[in-house]
Amino acid sequence: MIYDAGLGLSQSMFNLIASIASIAGLGISIWTLIVATGARRAANEAREAVRKGNATEEFKNLTRIADEFLTHVEADQVPAALVRARDLMSAMSLASSRYGRFLTVDGRNTFEEAYGQISIISRSLSANGAPSSPQQKDKLLKICHGVIKDMSNETGTLFSHLEEPEET
Repeated sequence: MIYDAGLGLSQSMFNLIASIASIAGLGISIWTLIVATGARRAANEAREAVRKGNATEEFKNLTRIADEFLTHVEADQVPAALVRARDLMSAMSLASSRYGRFLTVDGRNTFEEAYGQISIISRSLSANGAPSSPQQKDKLLKICHGVIKDMSNETGTLFSHLEEPEET
C-alpha cells in the first residue's frame, strides 16, 4: 500500500476547515435566533403600545360622547339624547370587549353599571320624554352626572396605568 503524505495532509486540513465552518455555522445560527427573538419581542411591545394608544383614544371618545349625551339631557333635547345614548352604549360595549383587559375589575364593574344606568335613562326618555318637573329633571341629571363622573374617573385611572413605564 502506497501512502501519499500530501493527500493525508490535505484531508486533515479539509476536516479542520469543515469543523471550523460547522462551529461558525452554529454560532451564526445561535446569533440569528437571539436577534430574531429580540425582534419578536420588539414587535410584540410595539403592538402592545399601539393597543394601549387605541384604548386611550377609545376611552377618550367615550367620555366625549357621554358629555354630549349629558348636554342633550340638560337641554331637554330628547331625540338627540337618545341618539347619543345609543352611540354611547354601543361604543361602551365595543370598548369593554376590545380593551377591557386594560381596566381593573372595579373599572369593568363601573362601566357595566354606567351602561345599565344609561340604558335606564334612555328607556325613560324614550317612554316619557323630557322630565316634566324640576324635581324629576334634577333626579335625572344627578344620575347622569354620577355616570359621567364614574366613567371619567375610570378613564383617568386607565390613562394613568397605561402611561406608567413598564418594568423590564
